[in-house]
Amino acid sequence: MGWYWRIPRLWPGERCFILGGGPSLPLSRLHLLAGRRTIAVNSAYKVAPWADVMIFGDCKWFNPHGFGLKNFAGLKITTCARFVDEPGLRLAKKDLMPYGVSTNPDVLFWNLSTGAMAINLAFLLGVTEIVLLGFDMKKAEDGRDNFHPDYGHPAERNPYPRFLLPFPSIKSDLDRLGVRVVNGTPGSALTIWPILDLAQEVDFGAGIDFSHLPDNVTDAPSGTLGAESIPKPRSSSTSAPAALQRAPVALGRVSRGTVITGIPDIPDIPSPFPPPDRTMAVE
Repeated sequence: MGWYWRIPRLWPGERCFILGGGPSLPLSRLHLLAGRRTIAVNSAYKVAPWADVMIFGDCKWFNPHGFGLKNFAGLKITTCARFVDEPGLRLAKKDLMPYGVSTNPDVLFWNLSTGAMAINLAFLLGVTEIVLLGFDMKKAEDGRDNFHPDYGHPAERNPYPRFLLPFPSIKSDLDRLGVRVVNGTPGSALTIWPILDLAQEVDFGAGIDFSHLPDNVTDAPSGTLGAESIPKPRSSSTSAPAALQRAPVALGRVSRGTVITGIPDIPDIPSPFPPPDRTMAVE
């Protein structure tokens, strides 16, 4: 319908950092990402007010945050149709199924969480490299679900095995589409991508050389019961075009949860992308 926003390809070939809500989000170092392509998920916009984009998918999140969000200067995207007339918000269409990555700029796949949906958004914005931060996908040892106290899951509830279910499909689609992902969340339960300890990086991940990282890890995400427990998504007209499909490059394998703290014998790796022009033309 006409009130839905078509997602423009603003960042072709660039690297994007996605800030999730997990308790490990490194608040004291986030300022080092200022000036780089960044998507803030839900309340992460408050600790990264310089982010290019923020996105929320849970309608109930808006009520306590709507006023503060007015001061956020970046793009503000939601998939909650009830806010179609809210000034400053771009309404994107959400598809609850299938799992994976929509290649249609008119549709985002929900993938059971806003963090997972933000990965689809990054692809549609044109990026080819994604770094995830604050994607713990489990409670912290002290029981916290998030880096902030805005909301949390009841102590007896464990939603994370469910949240992890779409990620194998997301990874499979991104592999075909040529998008590389690393998880900058040490200790994360999301282990299908290499895990980097960005605290070891002087420039906090800006100089990661994706070509020296393995594409694949050996195990499914923690909390799943194996491939048979992952629902088979229905076919979609937004599947990857044949011209974009490619087999993932086999650069080696690492065991589940392996933390890569640096690239041996290749010091001071420069970023493959020059500092981007911060001007964004928004349709």
